[in-house]
Amino acid sequence: MRLWTLAVLVIVGFLANPAVSAAADPRENRPILIKFSHVAAPDSPKGRAIEKFRDLVEARAKGTIRVEVYPASQLYRDKEEMEALQLGAVQMIAPSLSRVGLLRASSFEIFDLPFLFPNESAVHALMQGPIGQHLFLELREEQLLGLAFWENGFRMISADRPIRKPNDLKGLKMLVQTSKIEEAQMKQLGAIPVAVTVADITRFLSQGKANGIEAPPINILTQSLVGSQKFGLLTNHGYQGYVVIVNANFWDSLPGSVRTLLEESLKEATAYFNQVAAESNQAALASLQTDGKLEVYQPSSTEMAGWREALRPLYRDVEKEVGPEFLGSVVAELKRLGFTPPREH
Repeated sequence: MRLWTLAVLVIVGFLANPAVSAAADPRENRPILIKFSHVAAPDSPKGRAIEKFRDLVEARAKGTIRVEVYPASQLYRDKEEMEALQLGAVQMIAPSLSRVGLLRASSFEIFDLPFLFPNESAVHALMQGPIGQHLFLELREEQLLGLAFWENGFRMISADRPIRKPNDLKGLKMLVQTSKIEEAQMKQLGAIPVAVTVADITRFLSQGKANGIEAPPINILTQSLVGSQKFGLLTNHGYQGYVVIVNANFWDSLPGSVRTLLEESLKEATAYFNQVAAESNQAALASLQTDGKLEVYQPSSTEMAGWREALRPLYRDVEKEVGPEFLGSVVAELKRLGFTPPREH
């Protein structure tokens, strides 16, 4: 039913807005229209970077391209925006890597594997090489085109009670993205995973439908989660990133000069996002700590070893999803790049 509804919206969109098809014929005087939908707040790093992209494109295109930005699930929630992109209802989205992993592009599920990446530098280096190219090729099989990876840092755990050890999560309802690995992670820790859309996170926590969540500091701050969350644990266990995706048919219909303009603008917007996200996460964590909004606990190295050991069985689950060869190639590439593989921690 949801797919049928989206299909109807696509038809209505084409009939109501002829600018959508302008890319197919560069001789038309109408501007090329790009609808960029996302689920984040306008003042979040993602929201600001997408607006940066829009401003760069429109300034350089001089009226030949129009970028319409729809933040905060104005058009589609994160469960729907991927289908909307595939159907052509929007032209660009920037979903979480967890969301992409729900497609047949299952290799993206490696990003949900806890403690796979030691730091942001490891993720960045990995994505610039053959692993990143492999992931983009998987998207092509879904009639999608990956244009850029955006790095939003690592997740911490926040809850309505102190969390120190893995067993402290036993029996708690923890919000997760719709991700098989994230759900398996919480079950492994004895928690009850509750998969929700971004738009529902604040409501679930404020109404007591869940005890906690895992998210980067900036997400906890910008989504106003601290009202119901009093305690935080700085585990940095899971990576939170996004991938900028365009509808492949739309992209292929664009003139080469337009694709170049978009790629150059997105390259600048990507550098802007990565810088803003890093700075914002640092500032958000400091704000949460100094303003007394969240009592943040930094685990010792011994305590962190306990978390790694508790979550180690998930590697077998991921091997089943992405294949032992691909996971092995990721670990080998991290080692080649000079980073300690997770199994050697």
